[in-house]
Amino acid sequence: MRAACILKGVEFGSYGWRHQVKGWSQRGIRLIVPDTIGYTGSSQPTDPQEYSMKSQSDDLEELVRQAGVSENEKIVLVAHDWQVSA
Repeated sequence: MRAACILKGVEFGSYGWRHQVKGWSQRGIRLIVPDTIGYTGSSQPTDPQEYSMKSQSDDLEELVRQAGVSENEKIVLVAHDWQVSA
């Protein structure tokens, strides 16, 4: 594995991965650790369309490309969030 995109839900953002980032980066894994749109250190758009799955996936793809991951390069996606059931 050469690159990984690590996503954390709303409760901690990228800060929630701080311990894992240290260990993984020491192993030579290139990490992309963004904050989720609308939370923590990210932008907070007022247009609801900016929060759609399509918009967020497009943004994430663009971020990965800008980080230097080529279109044919594989990348691992690691994600975590809390879910609530009623």
